[in-house]
Amino acid sequence: MAVVQFLKSWMAKKHGAKSPYTDWLQHEINAARNAGDAAALNISLAHRNGFVREEAVRKAAKVLWPDTMPLLLERVNDWVPQVAAAAENAVLAFRDADDFSTLARCLPQLDALRQCRRRDHAAFVQGIEDWVAAHPKFLPLAATLQIAVPKISRRLFALASAHNTLPASELIRLGLQSRDVMTAKLASQRITQLPENERAGFIQSALSAKAGWLRLAALRLLPAEEGALKASDYLLDPYTTCREWCEKRCGLSEDELKAFRRAALENPQTSSARRLVALRLGGRDALAAPLLVSYLDDPRPAYRAAALLSLARLSPADYESRLKAALTSPVNALARAAAQGMRELNIAVTMPEWHSYAFTVMTEAGARRLLSLARFKNKWDHLGFILELYPHPLFKPVAGRALVEWVRGFNRAGTSMNDAQRRWIAAVRPKYDGAFVKNDSLDFYIK
Repeated sequence: MAVVQFLKSWMAKKHGAKSPYTDWLQHEINAARNAGDAAALNISLAHRNGFVREEAVRKAAKVLWPDTMPLLLERVNDWVPQVAAAAENAVLAFRDADDFSTLARCLPQLDALRQCRRRDHAAFVQGIEDWVAAHPKFLPLAATLQIAVPKISRRLFALASAHNTLPASELIRLGLQSRDVMTAKLASQRITQLPENERAGFIQSALSAKAGWLRLAALRLLPAEEGALKASDYLLDPYTTCREWCEKRCGLSEDELKAFRRAALENPQTSSARRLVALRLGGRDALAAPLLVSYLDDPRPAYRAAALLSLARLSPADYESRLKAALTSPVNALARAAAQGMRELNIAVTMPEWHSYAFTVMTEAGARRLLSLARFKNKWDHLGFILELYPHPLFKPVAGRALVEWVRGFNRAGTSMNDAQRRWIAAVRPKYDGAFVKNDSLDFYIK
């Protein structure tokens, strides 16, 4: 390269016949030129030196290895203008070679260039997207939208929508069936663009969809009066946002809503999902307490957990002991509800209770839950419980990782140890073997 020759002559005048910098630069440029695969070329494409990146981009334009495309798109926004221009030409070389699959796979990164502020890439991006949308392979790809990578699915839907690749009703149907939530949401927003006779069918099918946000989108598309009437059917919807929207639209007072939930708990015909929602909302209604108590012995763990949490919210003092007892329950739903209740109600945990939990917990999930609760309470209780749990062979990896996180987050709280915590940590400190955090490092924090 002429630039390298110039640098060599300039550096030779300044430092003598041989310059370490120009030798190094020539070596790196040669590495880019002679890269034997995409992995080696990608290293040069991400090089700190602009001359090396430019040479790597030119090499990529010749070999057209698909795995170099993500870094080529980064180089399109390179701060060196010559590198950016060469990168645009390299991407266009893939288009000229009719490499549809590589460009389609990188549609999300291509779209991200629109947000770059270093220079305007809108025309370049639009040209590539127009080519992809007009390609014969685009229609069968857009006709599925069942792409494993969600961002690709969204871009395919957006391009198919912008270029009218498919009829609107067919595109919306495919979008609503997509495994990607955002693609389905984009499809639900287009329902309003359909004629009235086609729109009604989509709304009715969306009202019974499994996805709560889709049910909510359908309710919002209904006319005002019809929406208010239909909202009463979704007052116990498992999707919180949908349920709260219906509570506002139905016109019922708070007391009427509480009575509606109590009636759902008493009615044997209430579905399991709606009954579970009514149990979870029972913590807002003191009159529901007798009904909630009847569910504490229900054979279904989810019902028992929801009833216990709601009763604890209504009367923390009366159910504190039951929450603590459920904390190490082998039933995951009960243990989760107990931990949530103790965090919400800020229930204190004594030192003997932490000891008891360490010897009672039986599962790795239970150990993680207790460690999370200990972290919420106090960083020194958290450390003591980690060290208490550490000797247990089953929980050693969990406690070790928790100890690493404890050290990293040490300065987030300025709480000092009290005497009881100091005695506890001094007693359990010998149980730690230094496998995850060096012993002297740990001693530095607890001295």
